[in-house]
Amino acid sequence: MVVCGRLGRGAHATARRDGVAAVAWTPIAVAWFAFHAPTAAAIALAVACGLMSSIVPYVADLLALRRVPAHVFGTFTSVNPIWAALAGWLLLSQPLDVHEWAGIGLIVISNGVVSSAQFRRGRG
Repeated sequence: MVVCGRLGRGAHATARRDGVAAVAWTPIAVAWFAFHAPTAAAIALAVACGLMSSIVPYVADLLALRRVPAHVFGTFTSVNPIWAALAGWLLLSQPLDVHEWAGIGLIVISNGVVSSAQFRRGRG
């Protein structure tokens, strides 16, 4: 991690860090694929998953931080676990327990409190 921290900042640093990870995992992948031949569909899905799970969100966050105030960005970022839980519930039929619904409620309430405090501070 210390080595990756010295690779720079911003979107270019993300690409460098992903490159370091790719180099680190290459020997493991070669050993695995020597005995388990991948299909073209599996490779395409792996590439899509890699892009959609690291590069795209990071670049989107960087672009958003340049356009919105930090407190707004922080509030929106704290909602990500809610979207993940709801996606699992709606798309994957994963049931949510009472404590998970309570956690979602607490995040919504805390975001409302923070947002209203910022709104009052901005008006007053």
